[in-house]
Amino acid sequence: MNKGTNMTIADHEFYNAIYNRIMNRHPELVDKYGPVNLWGTVDKHAQWLESLNLEEIGSSDISAWVRDITRSLEALEQFNLLEGV
Repeated sequence: MNKGTNMTIADHEFYNAIYNRIMNRHPELVDKYGPVNLWGTVDKHAQWLESLNLEEIGSSDISAWVRDITRSLEALEQFNLLEGV
């Protein structure tokens, strides 16, 4: 996620928005999918969002991203592709 800058995950606006939403409203996802699977998927999603050059993040955007991430993890789980779960 570095992309040649000094930016860390903690500095990433999209990652932080999704992380905070999950930890505040959906903490059960950490136990269900495991931290490696969940945060790895969040990281990939955040990188993709960064490439879109979005100007604003709304609450409904964050909700949609969490749903997308959950669906991705459900698909990986269906095909037994999650690590250590």
